[in-house]
Amino acid sequence: MNYPKSENKAGKLNGKIAVVTGGTTGIGLAAAQLFVKEGAYVFITGRRQKELDEAVNAIGSNVAGVQGDVANLADLDRLYEAVSQRGRIDVLFANAGVAEFSSLEKITEAHFDKLFDINVRGTRGRIKDWTDQLVYVVYQCDDQWDRFEEYTAAATDPEDLDFV
Repeated sequence: MNYPKSENKAGKLNGKIAVVTGGTTGIGLAAAQLFVKEGAYVFITGRRQKELDEAVNAIGSNVAGVQGDVANLADLDRLYEAVSQRGRIDVLFANAGVAEFSSLEKITEAHFDKLFDINVRGTRGRIKDWTDQLVYVVYQCDDQWDRFEEYTAAATDPEDLDFV
């Protein structure tokens, strides 16, 4: 793949490569925009190509979109290969995820598998394969998670993430 050259910007992430899963809207898009503003080259993911293209255009420079589903390990491998052509992953913002609430008696095995594949087996499951590269890992959950006491960030040095 041929990615645009990074513009040199001074910031906390100058020269770093960031990956934002679920980076086409909301918190993921805002994080990607902030990471670019802070000097990173950002790879964003999304399942729908149209929304991915719109997000890349909205961010403008220092960004590449890689279409894929975090529940699909082959898509995550393709993302990793795309990033590897440019360098190493310095920051992973694991933003893609879903919350579908149901009463205990209505939860099916298929429902559980879907949620587990997206929220655990996917990006979070691949982190173990990428740890030789990662400097920071940031987890983010959307507004639906406000009912839970869920952590939102983890890093080797959380002070480096104070702008997130």
